[in-house]
Formats: sequence, C-alpha cells, structure tokens
Amino acid sequence: ILNQVISIDIESAEELYSVKDVLIAGKAVANQTTAETNVTDWTINHVVDGTEADGYVGYSYTAVDLAGNETSPTNITDIKFDSEKPNIALFAPESNTFVRQSSISFGISEHLKEGSIELLQNGQQPIRVALSGEYLNANNFNNVTIPGLDVWEDGGVYSITLSGTDLAGNVGDAATNSNISYDINPPEINILNPISNSEIR
Repeated sequence: ILNQVISIDIESAEELYSVKDVLIAGKAVANQTTAETNVTDWTINHVVDGTEADGYVGYSYTAVDLAGNETSPTNITDIKFDSEKPNIALFAPESNTFVRQSSISFGISEHLKEGSIELLQNGQQPIRVALSGEYLNANNFNNVTIPGLDVWEDGGVYSITLSGTDLAGNVGDAATNSNISYDINPPEINILNPISNSEIR
C-alpha cells in the first residue's frame, strides 16, 4: 500500500554504532548512526513508494559496533511483499432470492489473517461470526454452514456481508448480498372449486 512503512527491528548482543548498507525490497535506506553508547535495539524503516513489485523480496544490512567491527552482511530473502488487497466473493445465497437452507458459498483469493461473516435480519441486531481454521485459507467454499450463523428464522429477510484482511494487513472490499428471504414452511393450499360433495358438469 502506497506510503505504508515497512519496518525491520534489530536486536544486538552489544551496543552498535551504526547500521549501514541497508536494502529493503531493493531500495537503499539511509545509513543510521548514533552517538550514544547503549543502543542495542534498532528499527529501520522503508516507506513504500509504489514501485515495489508483489512477491518475495529481501532485505540486507551491515552492523557496526562501537569499536568499528563490522558484521558480515545479513541477507533475508524470503519475506513476501504484498500490496494487493484480497478478493472476496459471496456466491450464495444471491441477493433478492428465497432460500430454505442456511448454508452459504463464498471464495477467498488468498490466505487471510482475519475475516468475518455478518448476518443481518431486518430490524434486528447483526450477528457477526469470525472465520477460523480452513475458512481463512484461499479457496472456494460451497454450501457450508458456518457455526453461529445457523440462526435464520422462518419468514426473515436477511443480508450477508463477508469481509477479510490478508496476512500483510491489506483489507479486502466487503461482499454483501441482501434481500434474502428465508422460508422453510410449505405453502398452504385451499381448493376453492370444486368443493367436496358437489356436482359438476
């Protein structure tokens, strides 16, 4: 996400004078120095400028102690840089439909750090259930019943909202389907004509 700050936290067993030759996602970061003699914890920041490509990126740095001794460059290469928000889709039940089951179908394009489904019946407080386990994984889930959401009332009109945040903290656009009527009673049929014990021709 543009202008988001990527931070690297470093802890040293001894005081450092500087951390230099820093690269984050291929971008050079200004050398950091201090005149203090008790600094063992360092934070190096890089502000996302929009030119970084999604995928696995790395960072590297060299630490210098108070005597001028330098570490070998530290290279980390398996950090995933992700600036794209997850795609979240709610397949069923669709808006403006009648249903007689409380199961839902939805899809997530990438693993989520957190997600939730909100069920709202007209005129009542919404019920929100956090996704957990396999439902946080990238996948399509068809006709599943989420524990805590099997509380539909016959004759109720509902909306469902699915939302989520990926592992990098990108928030997806929530998916909402509305005007869903829940009906589990069979129709009542009355025969108007002909009636019992009548004659017809």
